Amino acid sequence: MITPRLRATLPALVLGFATACTTLPDAPSLPASVPADWTVESAALTHDPQPRDWWRELHDPGLDALVAEALRANRDLVAADARLQAARALARDARLAQWPSGGAAAQLSRTRVAALSQPPLEGTPSEFATQQLADTGLEFRWQLDLAGGRAAARLGTAADADQTLWLRRQTEAGVAAATVEAW
Repeated sequence: MITPRLRATLPALVLGFATACTTLPDAPSLPASVPADWTVESAALTHDPQPRDWWRELHDPGLDALVAEALRANRDLVAADARLQAARALARDARLAQWPSGGAAAQLSRTRVAALSQPPLEGTPSEFATQQLADTGLEFRWQLDLAGGRAAARLGTAADADQTLWLRRQTEAGVAAATVEAW
């Protein structure tokens, strides 16, 4: 006998089994070889890159001062510098997380309990002696990266820092170009 619960789940089971037996369509075939005119030795890739302070090649001290002022006062560059500093700090933390960590601590305390703070008991002194307590400790930890998570975090944060550096340079180039264009 088919129960109402089985009757409700039967369509889902049949659909699940039917889709489990399907296959994906064939992937399109790729060309067997790369055309000969595709090369890495292109003239566009072999020339020297443009210097970051390219506007200095115009040899105009007024323009140099104007661009320097624009770069110094631009808020987008200030924000980009802050993002770059944060990305580098995260990369440094991820790099240092792979190494052992530890610490040392020491504490010395001196206490004296007043005689009137506790009711007098027979056989106890009227004043309690001063107590000195010393506490020291050492700690050493090293989390082994068995699954590779820390190494992946180190590589990821280093890539993020590199990307942030290039975004900062892109912002700098844009500010310089807009200043030169307005000049």
